[in-house]
Amino acid sequence: MNKPKTFADLKPNAAACARIAQLAPGQTDPDTLAVLPMLVLDGAVTAKFTQHTQAWFEQAARDINGAEGVSLQISHDTQELPAGRLFAAELGANDNGPALSALAFTADKELVEKYLRGDVKAVSAGISGDTFICSICGNEIWSEACFAAARKADHGYHCPGEKYDEKLCVVVVGVEEGHRALREVSPVYCGASNGKLLPADFLAQMHSYGDVKTVPTAAEAVAMRKLLVNNICTLELDVPVLPPDAAGADEADENAVELTAALADNAALVVENKNLTKAVADVNAELGAALDRETKLQQQITDLSAKLAAAENVAAKIATAALPIKESLRAGANADDMLAALSAFAALAVGLRKWSAARLEKLRVQADGNKAAPPSDILDATDPAAIGAALDAAEKAVCERYNVPPLTGAAPQRRAKSPGAALPDTAFKIGN
Repeated sequence: MNKPKTFADLKPNAAACARIAQLAPGQTDPDTLAVLPMLVLDGAVTAKFTQHTQAWFEQAARDINGAEGVSLQISHDTQELPAGRLFAAELGANDNGPALSALAFTADKELVEKYLRGDVKAVSAGISGDTFICSICGNEIWSEACFAAARKADHGYHCPGEKYDEKLCVVVVGVEEGHRALREVSPVYCGASNGKLLPADFLAQMHSYGDVKTVPTAAEAVAMRKLLVNNICTLELDVPVLPPDAAGADEADENAVELTAALADNAALVVENKNLTKAVADVNAELGAALDRETKLQQQITDLSAKLAAAENVAAKIATAALPIKESLRAGANADDMLAALSAFAALAVGLRKWSAARLEKLRVQADGNKAAPPSDILDATDPAAIGAALDAAEKAVCERYNVPPLTGAAPQRRAKSPGAALPDTAFKIGN
């Protein structure tokens, strides 16, 4: 094929026109269109330290070959209408792994003239993804699991572009089946991956839409229309220039290499700056949360101390109320008085049991939350010592949880406080 020199030399053939007509809303005049071949993206690590899964490449090819095609923009300016569309794709392979080639049609004569002169040689893919996996730990990049794995391995945190145990950290982009992988593709001045406009003679090597390609069947057209578009998240990729084939190629190659290296260094600095900013914000957030937790804990300790002091006072009042009943039983009163005293004592005992059960339930909730055991051990107990032991154990659990000394219990364990005398050992005994 002779090297094309004019817009007309890039005119689409009949098979390409049939495919273009599927995407165009009306009749398309092939004399007004030019077809540009390009390598959209391959499997090499980009200067933004990203790679794409095989499934992502397969979906990107389906996006181009689907019912909508993919927009051809200029320098990622999505505020402007497209300059054309990518309408045919082939997924092959090169030394870097998967390689996505495509054809785009355009009526933009200025763009085609710059392509023919060699002014524009690079393309850049605006992509979408559903998963962004850290190549070091296999978790979503900068997720809690990623940070935890990095800390466990003494890596600090995994930053794309850095090496950990001699392994480069990159973000592996994946997409779910049916979700859109390509948002648009743009000719650009320079970039960070291997995407480029290909020589026009590459058109003859595109098998998918050569002269022998038939128009898709009705079933194929229906299937293509079912492709879903889901732009959940975006990771734009710029792409490097194709070395010129004119005079001065060596010098241009050297300049392109230096420019690509400079762009890579700049991208790394941008990532590092973002990482440092995020790290500072995370530390400030953790400090604020720690101060908030400390304030709440101090308030809980104060409230707990007040509740325990109130419980001591109530217990002392109950013990004082029990003394007249005990004296009545000692004095040898008549049967009616003794029966009345026993009834009063029984009512006091029932009330004390209910109060003790309520206190125990509150203490257990403070210590164990939703896992708190019901106070059936007190409600079923027949031994006052067992009730006292259960209350002491629950109080001890609460105090240990909040790191405060117990306010009741055995004398050596009790924190000195005034007023509030210790509960008498004989408060729950009848007789001597």
